[in-house]
Amino acid sequence: MEDLLKALVSATATQQESNRLIQAQIGAVMEAQKADHELLKATIRSLATQAPPSQETRIRASCYLQKMLPEDDVEAYLRAFERTATQEAWPADKWAGIIAPFLIGEAQKAYYDLEEVQATDYKLLKAEILARFGVTKAVRARRFSNWTYEEKRPPQTQMFDLMHLARKWLQPEHQSPTQIVETLVLDKFLRGLPRSLREWVGQGNPGTYDDMVAQVERYLAAKNFEDSPRRSPKVVVGSIPTHRKEQPQKVFGSTTSSNGSAILPAPGGPVRHSDHSDTFRRGNEPQRNSIQCFECGELGHIRARCPNTSEPMQCGLGED
Repeated sequence: MEDLLKALVSATATQQESNRLIQAQIGAVMEAQKADHELLKATIRSLATQAPPSQETRIRASCYLQKMLPEDDVEAYLRAFERTATQEAWPADKWAGIIAPFLIGEAQKAYYDLEEVQATDYKLLKAEILARFGVTKAVRARRFSNWTYEEKRPPQTQMFDLMHLARKWLQPEHQSPTQIVETLVLDKFLRGLPRSLREWVGQGNPGTYDDMVAQVERYLAAKNFEDSPRRSPKVVVGSIPTHRKEQPQKVFGSTTSSNGSAILPAPGGPVRHSDHSDTFRRGNEPQRNSIQCFECGELGHIRARCPNTSEPMQCGLGED
């Protein structure tokens, strides 16, 4: 009996030792698995940081975005992209590069026309695209002001449309209350201007009170300058007119041909006066025949044109 008890005790002790060893082995295996799991997580994190983010972003973008269609509203398309990019936590500095492959037509041209540095800025790209499609702040204000109720459409739909136009124009998510008030005042001021002045100022797209006032004052100053009476240029008495080519020179009482010979007026005929005398007559007309010839002493001509000279005056030109 004692031998049986000893055998049972020995078997129990052996079983307990076996269980202890098994538990130790299980614990070692679990620790090894835990270490392997931590190592795997660290490896995954390391690979995630080393992988190029743009490649991952492009793959994710292609799963959420569709190619822009010609009939798409450009504002709605850009707004849908912004909401998707925000929801997926895409880096804001990568937005321009993400949306570029999905653009078409004028929107795509706007991207490629920008400089390389500017093309990476989504805000600049968006502004350029909207400008290409004629969607400016002035256009949004005009859409809001020109809104009218349509009887055939549901009232709730039209109310949402009007709210959408107002939000697109005033942009409460980007503008402060002070800026919204400024926008309303500028629009009302612009619409109160005369048509010609309103069109001219509207082209400058003023964004502040000072810009608006400066452009209006510039227009008024230019208009006042145009409307002011212009004085005719003063004529200097006694000024010598420009000689006309290949016309006979005129002296008092006679004319001279191109070869230098004098042509006297017919007896009793009208006396032709030179351009000089016509000019002098505008002011105080000098005495007629005030020019005296040094050759013959007569009045009315000069020595170079003296009709009483038998031989032409020697000037010494052309002699050896």
